[in-house]
Amino acid sequence: MPGMNPRRHAVALAVASCLAAVSAVRAGNDAAPAPTDAITFVMPAAGAFIPSGPVIVAGRLPPGAGDVELRLDGAPLADVGRSGAGFSVTLTPRPGPHTLEARAGGRSAIITFAAGTGGRGATPYRYHTPVLEARCAECHTGMHRPSPRAEMETCTHCHRKLAVVFPYVHGPVAAGKCLVCHDPHGSDRPALTTGDSKQLCTRCHDQPSSLEHIDKARSRVCHLCHNPHASMNRRFLYDIVR
Repeated sequence: MPGMNPRRHAVALAVASCLAAVSAVRAGNDAAPAPTDAITFVMPAAGAFIPSGPVIVAGRLPPGAGDVELRLDGAPLADVGRSGAGFSVTLTPRPGPHTLEARAGGRSAIITFAAGTGGRGATPYRYHTPVLEARCAECHTGMHRPSPRAEMETCTHCHRKLAVVFPYVHGPVAAGKCLVCHDPHGSDRPALTTGDSKQLCTRCHDQPSSLEHIDKARSRVCHLCHNPHASMNRRFLYDIVR
């Protein structure tokens, strides 16, 4: 596109080219998939506060949606990358709150975010480092046909400490389903998780005994005592709390 910043264009295309694979990866996990007939924003999260640096926006279109139009605070954006069902754009908006709208095929989706200032005490949204560096291919190569093994191998390529063998391995880790708990693009939570500790744990551990235990723990988060990945004992307790 004439006048387009080359680096921004490269980042936008790199991000957009991987998004078709992301929907398939998500479908292979226990997390609820996004509606297939809607425009979906992948990043940032709705209501996110990005304190500094670029704002990388990406999403997916439903089948047959055609061209996509993005508007920031009502003004159309030009430097939009597109690859298959994925779209993305890299922005440097003025400080403060913003509204971003995507339109395609008679459908629309809106998210709000704040940049620079205006977070009003919100936890900053943090992008996964490969996203910031436009290294999408490092994670998405081979992921067009996702499998737990491919997902695990992709994550442990960088997060090598998770590949250490323990006698007891947490179910999602053993199944290679990292994306059940982690967002590979970004999050405003520690370790790029998709929810707080209680939300993540009770998605699976919803038995009466588990809920009673969590209730007795009051405000203590689960991962203070339990290793969420693997352990030397079956209750995944850290040695210090045994």
